[in-house]
Amino acid sequence: MTGMPEKCCVRVPTFWGKIRVPEIEERTVNIMKIIKFLYSITLVFFISILLLDVAYAECPDEVKNAAESGMSRMLSSIPKGYETKYGFANREEFAKATIGLPYQMCTIHPNVIKGNSAVTDDMITSLEEWRFPVICKGQIRVLLTVAKVKGNWLAVEIGAATLASEIKAFEERSPLKVQDVNRGILRLYELGMDFIFITDSSTKITGGLFYPIKSARKSNGGLQSAQLKLSPSTFHDLLSELRVAYRHEYNL
Repeated sequence: MTGMPEKCCVRVPTFWGKIRVPEIEERTVNIMKIIKFLYSITLVFFISILLLDVAYAECPDEVKNAAESGMSRMLSSIPKGYETKYGFANREEFAKATIGLPYQMCTIHPNVIKGNSAVTDDMITSLEEWRFPVICKGQIRVLLTVAKVKGNWLAVEIGAATLASEIKAFEERSPLKVQDVNRGILRLYELGMDFIFITDSSTKITGGLFYPIKSARKSNGGLQSAQLKLSPSTFHDLLSELRVAYRHEYNL
């Protein structure tokens, strides 16, 4: 009939022009699928961003540069007559010192040990701090600390000769080539305990192996009774041992 609207058609005010109802429904379904897909991709992206601090981060170049440029300054700050306390025979050895492979500093909140929840990736927090072995004549003498200060990476401390000797012993006995793995130190500040951990580049820190540092265990504060394995542990096993020791120590 002249002047009557076309049967089963609807005018859609878009660039599609005339589209039959079944076609609208089909395109609507397709659009919803696309929206859901884009939403899932966006969600995964933001979750990845949130979890960046629990994965091992490759040592940034600016951190390495801060270590290289700050080492001489920090060595010069060692008081005269105290060289041997820092692992050096004399000040002349300072000129022969070089920077070793970095160790990322991490920690976990005390409530993680006090609790009983299952292991999750966010239990370990990466700190804005790195430790660099200072090497002289092939031997690790002390550790140089590089930290972020007001947005800039700076060498802020040198020392820890005892911890440096532990790292030296670890690197010598490790079955893995230290330069081929990611390294770090898990520090439990309130318990006074340190653990060296190693992971590969595709594994989060909680998926690595943890080695207790003997010197830290001797002065571990409230966990004197903790009988932690000297052999490497997974984070799951380590956390279980810490929780048992904590409850035993405080009769919980």
